[in-house]
Amino acid sequence: AEAAPQRQGAVQLDRGEMRMALTAAGYSSIGEIAADGPRVMAQAVNPEGESVVVELDPKGRVMREINR
Repeated sequence: AEAAPQRQGAVQLDRGEMRMALTAAGYSSIGEIAADGPRVMAQAVNPEGESVVVELDPKGRVMREINR
């Protein structure tokens, strides 16, 4: 496994921790998780059963949800 680049300031969660944060927030069927600068985008199914893209902050907090 290659080391993740070090970020200044906030501690960034790894993908496993992001998955756990999404599961704890009620999301399921979590797919690809991709970093986009300071944001992290994840494909998932929301608690209402809709396929969405979820935007997370580096600490794993859900910032917004985008319908696909």
